[in-house]
Amino acid sequence: MPIQKNIFEIMEKIEACYPGRKTVISRYEDVFEEIEKATALDTLKGEFLVGKWKLKAADYVPIR
Repeated sequence: MPIQKNIFEIMEKIEACYPGRKTVISRYEDVFEEIEKATALDTLKGEFLVGKWKLKAADYVPIR
């Protein structure tokens, strides 16, 4: 993935589109570590056929 030269400008635009949310730059390892600490995450079940993206069974990789 190429380096995003104007990443902070892009982050500001994202925050303008989603008031009340904060964007951060992080490593994947840190993100997954925070997810593991969370105790009350919602769980989605079923086939996700309606939405912006459609995944095939081959695209789904369980993490547990």
